[in-house]
Amino acid sequence: MALTISEDELLQMPSDLLRRLREYLSKQRGLGEKADSNVTAPISSSATLSRDAPAKLEICSDKWEPEAAEGLVLQELRYKSGGKHFGVHVSQHVGTECHEYCARNWLLTQQVKDIVLLAVRYGFDKLWRKGHPQTAYCKVRRDGDPEVKGGKYDDGSPHIGFSSSIDGRWLFVLGAEARPPNVKVITFEKGNEEYLKKILTTELAPRMPIKEGAWQWEGRGGNNIFVHPSDLEKILKGIKELQG
Repeated sequence: MALTISEDELLQMPSDLLRRLREYLSKQRGLGEKADSNVTAPISSSATLSRDAPAKLEICSDKWEPEAAEGLVLQELRYKSGGKHFGVHVSQHVGTECHEYCARNWLLTQQVKDIVLLAVRYGFDKLWRKGHPQTAYCKVRRDGDPEVKGGKYDDGSPHIGFSSSIDGRWLFVLGAEARPPNVKVITFEKGNEEYLKKILTTELAPRMPIKEGAWQWEGRGGNNIFVHPSDLEKILKGIKELQG
């Protein structure tokens, strides 16, 4: 029996899975062969694999504006259709620019709020930097210019990133590897290896369970560094001291 993918399921499908499905169907149809898969997707004017019909999201929580963070506002998002939770909307106005993005699968839990507040306290209060998240995932407004919405804005960014400035490199992120909405690990940018070695001292082998007081190479993707969430304040404080 064929399994039909609904419009709502298509719109909520992760972007990488949607891309692979689109590539598979395009290949099969281009060869003029019938796909062996028993999964069929409704291709209509209202739902297509090209995402001509973007996911329709709406704010579903009050504004949370962390004290001392320049122009930062976080709110939770859900799908208008069905009300399913989507993630966290991040908006930050810095200088003449305002960047917005949707961090999929995240919730404004107390744990997430505590991490944001720690980052702000130690000066890593910019939740976007130029090129991170990629412009495709952002909605950008510059004073006096029209708003520009990236093509992947409605797909949602996989992470929430933290930097000390919008021109510098990112320091750490809450990424998909943290298993949102929980925070099982925090990912630091690989350029901070020397700091982490001095602050935590213990290195774990890849794929071992992360534990307090230790750091671990990601071992894939960007080859960044994993740490335990409970060590975040110790790390941020240590980095500020080492930077002088």
